[in-house]
Amino acid sequence: MALKIYKQKKSWNYELSTIIDTEPAYITLTGFYTDFRDQIQTISSVPQHTILPGGFVCASSISCTYFNNVDQSLVAGVEFSLQTKPFYGVSFDASYAFTYTEQLTGSQKGQPVNSIPQHKLMTKITYKYQNFSTYLRMQGNFKTPTIATGRGGDPTILVGQYYKDYILLDMAFNYTFFKYYTLTLSLNNLLNTNFIDYAIGNNRQTYVNRYQRFLPGRNYWLSFKINF
Repeated sequence: MALKIYKQKKSWNYELSTIIDTEPAYITLTGFYTDFRDQIQTISSVPQHTILPGGFVCASSISCTYFNNVDQSLVAGVEFSLQTKPFYGVSFDASYAFTYTEQLTGSQKGQPVNSIPQHKLMTKITYKYQNFSTYLRMQGNFKTPTIATGRGGDPTILVGQYYKDYILLDMAFNYTFFKYYTLTLSLNNLLNTNFIDYAIGNNRQTYVNRYQRFLPGRNYWLSFKINF
């Protein structure tokens, strides 16, 4: 019944891209802007007995979480990607994205709309020789805004304005035989980075991870693929 009070999200999207295809590399540059109306957001840490939209009352002994429409918000940014052509079997890929979000109206005016990283970076170097190939890939998320979720604690209070930045390294080895069969060994989170770092509230009852996501430690995958 509560869903009836929400307005349908509407948006206008604008995007402009430039593609440059040269002998040594393939380059793409994209700019985008999205004007949202009535985007749904999460409101958390509402005190007990607070009257919520739709006439509901927060009965929790700690806090409540509910959803609400943001009258107007924006998402804007730029994306850049680079792919080099193989040179003696070696190729390089890179991409970068800058994303900015802001609520333009409402009680949280000026705050980000969601937890999309402001800076997202990926680089990958690949080597291929006949039936063998390998790559080393780096992925990084930087300046990821915290958004109140109501799960254990409020990240905006316990963690601060941003989640912890992280860099993730992955590596893989591939070998193709008899033309249609490929055997792959993948090593994910090569540096065995620990993505669990709790921030504990003063009451010792609330907590939240300083990283946005729980990612597993170093792990290994062996896969076999058949192409028909």
